[in-house]
Amino acid sequence: MDKKPAPAAESLQPVPNWLLNLALVVLSLLFAVGIAEIVGRYVYPVRTITKVLDRELLFAPVPESRKIFHRDPANGKETVWMRFNSHGHRGPDRPLMSGSRIVVYGDSFIEAEYSKEENTFSGRLEKDLATAFGRDFQVINAGVSGYGPDQALKRIERDLPATKPDFLLLSIYTGNDYGDLLRNKLFLRTPDGSLADHQPKISEALVAEFADAEKKSKRLKTRAIVAELKQILRSAFSNKPPQGQAVANSIDEWKRWLGQREAEYVQLAKEGDRTVHNLFNDGFDADIATEPSSPSARYKAELMRDFLRLAKLRLAKSGVPFAVMVVPAPMDACENYDWSADRAAFPFYDRHALTRIATEAARDAGISVINLFDVLATKDCNTYFFHYGDAHWSDRGQAVAAAEVASALKRFGGAPFR
Repeated sequence: MDKKPAPAAESLQPVPNWLLNLALVVLSLLFAVGIAEIVGRYVYPVRTITKVLDRELLFAPVPESRKIFHRDPANGKETVWMRFNSHGHRGPDRPLMSGSRIVVYGDSFIEAEYSKEENTFSGRLEKDLATAFGRDFQVINAGVSGYGPDQALKRIERDLPATKPDFLLLSIYTGNDYGDLLRNKLFLRTPDGSLADHQPKISEALVAEFADAEKKSKRLKTRAIVAELKQILRSAFSNKPPQGQAVANSIDEWKRWLGQREAEYVQLAKEGDRTVHNLFNDGFDADIATEPSSPSARYKAELMRDFLRLAKLRLAKSGVPFAVMVVPAPMDACENYDWSADRAAFPFYDRHALTRIATEAARDAGISVINLFDVLATKDCNTYFFHYGDAHWSDRGQAVAAAEVASALKRFGGAPFR
C-alpha cells in the first residue's frame, strides 16, 4: 500500500522588524536603568541618606554612607564627595595611631560637607600639628551637621571605647549652639540649678521627615542621575558669571530671628514642652547678641555655663584631656557680612557677646579654651566665610582656624596629649 506523502511543515513567519526594534529598545532601557541604578547607589551616590534617627543622640550618621555635595558656584564652584567611615566619622577608615590621636567634635563647621577632606578644619589641623610638633598626628573628624554641643558630648561618651583618643577638641559654633541646647532638650535644669540627662520625644513631623527621606533613598536612581547630569552640564556650559542668591538683611529679618528665639524659649521654659520639634533649622542666636537682658538670652547663657560645667565633670572621669574651640558667627566676626545688625535699631548689639560668654563659661569651668574671634575678625574676614545664605566658613577660614589651634596647642606647653 502506497504511503501518503507527509504534510509539508508550516513555514515560520519572520518576526516583524518593528517588534525586534521595540524589544531592543526595551532591553536597552532596562540595561540603562540597571547601569544608572548601580551608578546611583555605589559609584556616584545620589538621593542617599547619611543621617538616621537615634534614640540617644536624636540622630546620627549612617556608617559607610556617602553623598555628593555641590557647592554654590558663587562660593567657589566645587563638587565634594562626602563619606562617613565604619565609625560614622568623616573620611576613610584608618588604623588608630597611638599617642598622637585627636578627635574633633562639633557641628556642620567640623563635618564640613562643603569642603574636600584635606581642606576641612580637621584635615588642615592634622598637617599643621605635624609641622608644629615635628611628628605625625592623626586627627579624626567626628563633626555632624546639625549637632549641638549636647549631642557632641553624648557622642564623645559613646565613642571613647572605640576611638581611645589622646586629646579631644569640642567645637562650639556660637551662631546657634546656645539655641541647640534649648531645642534638643537632652539636658534639662533641675530644681537645684544643675543639669540632668533627659530623653526627649521626637515630634511626629520629624519622624515622618526621616521616614520620607529613607523611602526616597530606596527608589530607583535613574531620575536622580539624569537630574545630576543636567545640573553638571548646565553648570559646565554656562557662560553666565556665578550669581548667589540675594540675602534679606533687614531690621524685619533680625526681628523675625528674635521672634523665633523667644518662641523656642517660651516653649521649653514657660510651657514645659519636652518634645523636639526642630533638628536642623538652627537660627542665629540674635537674642543674646542684641537683647542680652531678655529672659531668653539670660536663660541660654546660663544653660551654656551649666552645660560646660557638666561637660568638664563627665569628661574628667575619662582621663582624656580636652579643650573647647569657640567659633564666631560671620555676622559677628565680619563688619560688613551679608547679615549685619543695624546699630540704630539694636543699640545693645554686641558682636563679642556670643563668643565672650562661651569663652568665659569654659574658663570658669576649668576648661582650656581657644577663642577664634580675633583670628577671624580681620580685614580678610569675608574671605573666611561663604556668602549668599551660607554662613559656614570657607576653605580659607578653616585653614586659618586650624593654624591658630595648632599654635594654641603648642602654647599649652606642648604636652596636651597622654
